[in-house]
Amino acid sequence: YFCLGQCRHVGVCWVCCLRLRALSRDWNCPVCKEQLNEVLITNDRSASLAPAALRDLPGDSSLGVRFADDRVRRAALQLLGYRCTLDACGRSGKHAFGSLRELEDHLWYQHWRQL
Repeated sequence: YFCLGQCRHVGVCWVCCLRLRALSRDWNCPVCKEQLNEVLITNDRSASLAPAALRDLPGDSSLGVRFADDRVRRAALQLLGYRCTLDACGRSGKHAFGSLRELEDHLWYQHWRQL
């Protein structure tokens, strides 16, 4: 999968695209720096970016991202979720916390650890 915007640069990794948009709030194409209000994460180089074609696809409006299918949407949500990664934790990797604060509380009260 890759991230595709109006500039049609296809050499952008979808994970890097999500990280730029979610963590850095950088909504520009990493190749040409064009501002991309919405991108499509797909594996089809010829995918349509017309509003009518994108409207029915799952997406995240807070990140300006549409997903070509539900599989990549689930992977993206897992990538962006707050999760406990300690092997001894019964919730490790399975449950995403609603906020960073919830994860911090879990780590402290369940494992006596801090971020």
